[in-house]
Amino acid sequence: MKIAALVVWYNPYNVGVGAVANIETYSKYFESVIVVDNSKEDNRELLKAIGNAVYFPNYENVGIAKALNIGCQKALEEGYEWVLTMDQDSFWSNSKQLEHYIQFCEKLYLSNSKNISFAPRVVGLKEKIQEQEADKFSYIKIMLTSGNILNLKAWLDVGKFNEQLFIDDVDHEICYRLRQKGYNLISIRNCYMNHEIGFHGVHYGVRMYYITRNCLYMKKHWPEFWVEYEKNLYLRDLFIDKIKHLNIKDMYFMIKGYIHAKKGIYGKYK
Repeated sequence: MKIAALVVWYNPYNVGVGAVANIETYSKYFESVIVVDNSKEDNRELLKAIGNAVYFPNYENVGIAKALNIGCQKALEEGYEWVLTMDQDSFWSNSKQLEHYIQFCEKLYLSNSKNISFAPRVVGLKEKIQEQEADKFSYIKIMLTSGNILNLKAWLDVGKFNEQLFIDDVDHEICYRLRQKGYNLISIRNCYMNHEIGFHGVHYGVRMYYITRNCLYMKKHWPEFWVEYEKNLYLRDLFIDKIKHLNIKDMYFMIKGYIHAKKGIYGKYK
């Protein structure tokens, strides 16, 4: 597998030394680490210690989907066939896990060329990584972007990441398109990656707009996702919580997201 690592940054200095330290946990396993930066500032100086880093600043937040597409396109142009997509707050605390993960993914792809998207087990930042177990994998319906090893031909075949969504459900949406095309998504059950898990109760402001709008996008285009993951209950409970705490601003953004979804208005919130 000719594979490049791809990480999207957004104000990496907020992660402190972690943004670079996280890359250092996996950079040596790849010829290139493509860093697509959605910050307003140029942060290339932070990457001085990463000799194989290739930096692409956008000087604005173009969204996770477009940043991933930029990175995937750059990898393709450099002759890579696969990318490992990473969040800036994800890392591999056990290098043997990553090494085995790559080898096992290659083995599964060679056994079936429809096996084109892989995911490790995700644990919290401070959780202990278990010792290596026997090889285990399972077919799944959705996966996170972070830690995903993705085949670039399949990425092109399904039309890339959906830039209309900007952020939220970008990973889930492409998973459904991959499956619709007959590709397999696989969870590698005995490989573990550290990732900051934080979804419920931590989003506010304009993020509520994207969550609401994109949930309704998924309801329209992928109703099975809406049912399987009880997104109707999630949105309802989220809105009730905002009412209880009198979060007028968040309620406003949720209502705005609802209206824009009904009108078919997507992309970056303006």
